Amino acid sequence: MFETIFSNNLSLDLNEYMVGGLSVFFGTFISIFTSNLNETQILSSLNIANGPGSFVKYVLPQFFPETLGYVFGIAFAMVLADILISFVQSLIRNQGSELFFSRTKNLLYISGYYFLFSIVLLCIGALIESHIGVLNI
Repeated sequence: MFETIFSNNLSLDLNEYMVGGLSVFFGTFISIFTSNLNETQILSSLNIANGPGSFVKYVLPQFFPETLGYVFGIAFAMVLADILISFVQSLIRNQGSELFFSRTKNLLYISGYYFLFSIVLLCIGALIESHIGVLNI
């Protein structure tokens, strides 16, 4: 169960959030909002069936690490977009490559941390979610 949840979360993070943050395309944001609408419909039926405390019991424990993992995924993509934009700017302005490579080195360290934090937080969220699923069965 953990592997399924983790692969779903990771594919969502890589396909939707990282690619969407890198491309900054409106279609990605539309798909994010529609998936959130589907989750809202599921959560509303969960609240009706199990009462208002079900949100705190079933959703909040995995909500915070997963959401923060997605935020780090978006931050990773934004850093990569910054590297690409600065590369294009250095080509247009005919600047030396030393400035670009020194800036890129710092940004790559930051993006590596963001990527690792994203994966670790998604793993923690999947562990919590699979544990909650096992308790409910």
